[in-house]
This record gives sequence, C-alpha cells and structure tokens, in this order.
Amino acid sequence: MQNTTKRLFLGFSVKKTLHCQFIDIQQKLTPYINTEALTVLQPNIHITLGFLGQVKISCIPALLAEVDSLYKPSFELMLSAISWWQKPQIICLQGQANASLLAMASDVAQIAAKFDLYQHSYSYCPHTTLFRQATNLALPQHPIKGLHDKLPIHVSVSQLHLYESCNTTSGVQYDILHSWQLEQDQQTQK
Repeated sequence: MQNTTKRLFLGFSVKKTLHCQFIDIQQKLTPYINTEALTVLQPNIHITLGFLGQVKISCIPALLAEVDSLYKPSFELMLSAISWWQKPQIICLQGQANASLLAMASDVAQIAAKFDLYQHSYSYCPHTTLFRQATNLALPQHPIKGLHDKLPIHVSVSQLHLYESCNTTSGVQYDILHSWQLEQDQQTQK
C-alpha cells in the first residue's frame, strides 16, 4: 500500500562548520542522561521552525505555495541554554527568538491551522535537538569541564527547508524536500 501522507516540518539548516561544536556538546552531556537516549546524528541537526505532522501528499503543493508567499528574513541566533523538555523527551540547545523569527513561527502556525495540521500549544522557542527519547538530564552541581566555554553558539541562518522525517533501519532521517533562500531582513539593515 502506498503512503498517502508524509511526516513534515519546517526548519533551518545549520552550517556544517558548527556540527563539531554540537557533537562535542553531545559527548560532554552523554554521562548525564539516560542510556536509552538517542543522539541526533550530524546530518539531522537543524533549528525547528514548525512541526506540521502527517501531511497528505496531495496538499504539499498548496503548502509550498503558502510558504513561498511568506516573508522569510535571514537571522542570527545565539543558542545559549541546555534544556531538557520532558514531554517531547528531548535535550536541546535553545535560544531567544527575535521579532522576525517569532513572526515566521506565527505565520507557520497559521498555515498549519489553515490545512488542519498539527497545532502545538506552547510558545515558539528556537532550538537544536541534541538527543531524542531523553527521559532525564541530571547535570552535576559543578560545571562540566569544557562544556560551558562552548556556549553560546552563534548561528547565522540563511535557508529554510521543508523536511520529511523518515524512519529507516538505521534510525530517523530528515530529508529536505524543498528549500527557500532567506531574505536580508530590512529591519536589521537600518
């Protein structure tokens, strides 16, 4: 039977030059998390903009047209905090969204509502997931040697992608289905 839906989300790619920093942080955190947690592999590292959930294949062209029409400014982000999000069971690096990024996240939520897709109930928080299926994070009272000098991580973002989350025999894989170049933000140029 052919699949009639794809599990989709919108997100921003992270430059490959930063991947070593993320991997180093993952290695330093590993002793402090549950052993069943799954490390997010280097090709899957991204900053999530909006999770869409199961999308009918027939709706994807209209979804792409909606995202085409959005204002998509480039931005810079500081990922400065290590967080464990209990409900989705992830450990991530999170940052603070500027006004342009919050507006994009709001626009994506409106598109998701228009197509009757997944609606989250929390405020948008830009993040990069480091571990999935993380049921705990027990950081010691003392700083972890070599960890805090890795933060914050400065990320310049220039592309938005529509990703498909695929289950493979070697784990979850995020495939890029479509990409958009981000525009220079007129507000930051003034």
